[in-house]
Amino acid sequence: MDCLGFLNWVGIQHGILERKHWYYTRNPDPRVFVAGLSEHLIRKPKSAIEVGDVLYFKDRYWCHVGIVTDYRHGGFGVIHAKPGESGVKGLRVLGSVVEHHLDAEWYRRAVMAFEIPGIVRD
Repeated sequence: MDCLGFLNWVGIQHGILERKHWYYTRNPDPRVFVAGLSEHLIRKPKSAIEVGDVLYFKDRYWCHVGIVTDYRHGGFGVIHAKPGESGVKGLRVLGSVVEHHLDAEWYRRAVMAFEIPGIVRD
């Protein structure tokens, strides 16, 4: 499972997203990736994130998404699917879903935030 597959699975399990085709490839074009997110989610300022929002991470080499969580040790966290490493250059294997603190470095990498339509906030 990759990051968009995880996002889609969570949304389907909670009845807030329908199965979507996100139009991306193994090495996605960031413009196409963001266009797909913008088609299905509601963009919002990164400074206004809440639990359940989606963060879009980008740096020079990759695009990625994760879901904002209420981190068990305080503050925000992010849960996302990450690829595994095979030890062979360029070959990725099945990865895992991880949650960690949304620290300053991960917050910096987040270049956009989105709200999932249909989330009911407390």
